[in-house]
Amino acid sequence: MVGSIAPWNFPLHLLTRSIGAALAAGNTVVCKAATLTPITSQLLGEVFTQAGVPAGVYNIVSGPGGVVGEELLASDKVSMVALTGSEAVGRRLMAASSEAKHIKPLSLELGGKSPIIVEPDCDMNGALNSVILGFCMNQGEVCVSTSRLLLADEIYDEFMAKLTDRVRRIRIGDCLNEDTQMGSLISPEHLDTVHGFVERAVAAGGKLRCGGAPLTQAPYEKGSYYPPTILENITPDMELFQEEVFGPVLAVTRYQTLDEAIELANATRFALGAAIFTENIRKMYWAAEKVDAGTVWMNCATKSNIETPFGGNRNSGLGREDGVEGLLEYLKVKNHIWYMGAQYDNFFDFEDD
Repeated sequence: MVGSIAPWNFPLHLLTRSIGAALAAGNTVVCKAATLTPITSQLLGEVFTQAGVPAGVYNIVSGPGGVVGEELLASDKVSMVALTGSEAVGRRLMAASSEAKHIKPLSLELGGKSPIIVEPDCDMNGALNSVILGFCMNQGEVCVSTSRLLLADEIYDEFMAKLTDRVRRIRIGDCLNEDTQMGSLISPEHLDTVHGFVERAVAAGGKLRCGGAPLTQAPYEKGSYYPPTILENITPDMELFQEEVFGPVLAVTRYQTLDEAIELANATRFALGAAIFTENIRKMYWAAEKVDAGTVWMNCATKSNIETPFGGNRNSGLGREDGVEGLLEYLKVKNHIWYMGAQYDNFFDFEDD
């Protein structure tokens, strides 16, 4: 049996990404949904029941991670655990696994602080739209959000002027309205967390380019709305450069050379995704090789395909989801060795008297 601990930001997609491969590999699963999104896993259970999946193949447990997650690690009935969540929770699972009666393998897709490098020879329109998508998609509540913009000095002023203008025109509102481009954050508590990052960045010397304060007036009074926020003058020693915000906040850092940009890209403990924008194909592939990340997007951002492996390096996780590599995470390798007749070991070469 595989234990699957799902996050709240894409509660169906990221749950099925895990359990789909586990079921395809012949396992049963027990799912623990995030505390903030418990209904999705229940509805998926109804879908499985209607599809005729036998009882016991897909199982659901609810409750806080500190209780249910620990039990998944402790139970002898669970052979491995897959988590999509934060670095802190991943560390707790690793510690719990090491202390369990039977050490369990883990598949961990954790946090990120993905850089997006924009070179002077980029397609500017495409780069602008991808930068906006990279930190505003799903209100920035995305593990692979390209929330660090590394921008070449040569085009800095022009690019930032156009970026700010486009970001200010993003339509914020009810996500059920088809005209909305960005909705509410998950909760008031998370809004406070996001805003705290912004306030501390400004206090540390960051320059606020746009956004930077919760939206509380009508029509935003019934949600946790935070506008797309851009901060300049962000340096590697700042919290905003290093830590995952999980909100629509972009940290901008200027660079002189591509070598400097790659050094900045690799200057965090995370290595989930990274993006590079240039029209020079040789430069693009050279940079992609130098950046430490589980996925490198070239002239695009935050893309994924179920056919290809997804996961992070360093503190962004262990293992891979999707693709053949993702399927192999849920299989065990077992070696059977069979000798026949005269092929038995005869190292000692004894014979009966």
